[in-house]
Amino acid sequence: MADPPFSPAASTASATSTNPNTPRSSELHEGNSQADQETVDMGNHQAVAVDAAPSSPSSPSSAESPSLRNHDIQPTWPSKIDRTKIRAEACWLGQTIDNVLLDIHWAGQHGRAFLKLHTTLHLEGAPGASRHGLVNAYIFIYPERIRQLSFTSQPQYSPFGPPTIALTFDLSRPPALILPKTYTSFGPGAEDTMQSLCSLVQQTYFTVFASLPSRMLSSSWLQQFCQDITEHKLKTIASLANLKSLYQGHGAQVVEGDSPLEAVCDQGNAAAPAAPELPAYEEANPSFPPSRSTKRKRSYDESSAMGHDSKATGIAAMQALIGDMLEAKLTAHERRVGAMLSAHEDKVQEMLSAHLCKVNEQLAINNYSIADQIDAVEERVRNDVVNEFTDTINNRILEEMEGVQESVMEQITSMPLQAHLTFPNHPYL
Repeated sequence: MADPPFSPAASTASATSTNPNTPRSSELHEGNSQADQETVDMGNHQAVAVDAAPSSPSSPSSAESPSLRNHDIQPTWPSKIDRTKIRAEACWLGQTIDNVLLDIHWAGQHGRAFLKLHTTLHLEGAPGASRHGLVNAYIFIYPERIRQLSFTSQPQYSPFGPPTIALTFDLSRPPALILPKTYTSFGPGAEDTMQSLCSLVQQTYFTVFASLPSRMLSSSWLQQFCQDITEHKLKTIASLANLKSLYQGHGAQVVEGDSPLEAVCDQGNAAAPAAPELPAYEEANPSFPPSRSTKRKRSYDESSAMGHDSKATGIAAMQALIGDMLEAKLTAHERRVGAMLSAHEDKVQEMLSAHLCKVNEQLAINNYSIADQIDAVEERVRNDVVNEFTDTINNRILEEMEGVQESVMEQITSMPLQAHLTFPNHPYL
């Protein structure tokens, strides 16, 4: 695949801020901790209404005019929006990583936001891994580290077709890479992905191309979001940046982009420690007769408690396994549906382009036909005018000639006639 451009070529539209409606009293009393814990899953119909969904003012009286009611309508912004698992591709310094997903969270009324990229890796021995050994690796992009965030709706490089948008990050500090605390080795293809992730988290300037149609998140919403982050109005959502809940409660390790990454990238390649060499027979300590055990027997309550604990552990492990299987299937289904949606959108775009070409061809043919008809009408009108003008001139000439002839004949008849007769001499006279 050819290297995409580092940054989108289309100009970034300047964001325009709109004053939202006054929040309800219940929303005013909500604290920041509650804003961090809340997660609102918006449907497509709510995301579409971001651009033009007006607020619902109190119904005016019948005496008010329609123009007054129109002036009372104000645009409104959703209290919180969460868009997760957006297909994305990150680009930096001529490098790309395309098997990533983007999550965008924004609670504008509480001044909170969070962005992260994540992908799956095959890490052997990682806690919380699925049955196939797949675990998630995250890249946390904290709003406090973002110096400027730019949004482009139609970049020249569009890996996902018409719905592609571009988010260009300019950071004051590189993002953080989140990995499991322990793992033994890399699985198939994990080493290359890990190298790309380590390279990405060392950057302070990169672009993320995402498949985000306007019906899901409008351009005005994204412009306002980028403007708020650039103006440092938003802070990190603490609940989403919590590491204790990751990897089924086993926690995670944070690898900062501005710290050495060689140990992390080479951790999977490290060989397992060799087993200690057994001592020779002569070097072994002499055996002593086993002493009589002084351990007391477990009571019935202790045995039942241990059995209950082991059973609970088994149930928890089974629940975790089922959860991982369901998550893997859901992710695969979402990827498949996303691919089908992209293919359908591409097909519709092709059909629309073909229809437009046919319409343009038919329009050109109609234009040529109309031009020919206009030329024929002009020629016919010109001939008719010339013929009429010629007939008029001929008739006028004939009328003038007849008048002249009549005048000449009248003058001839009215003039006196004088004749002089001369006879020659006759020889016989």
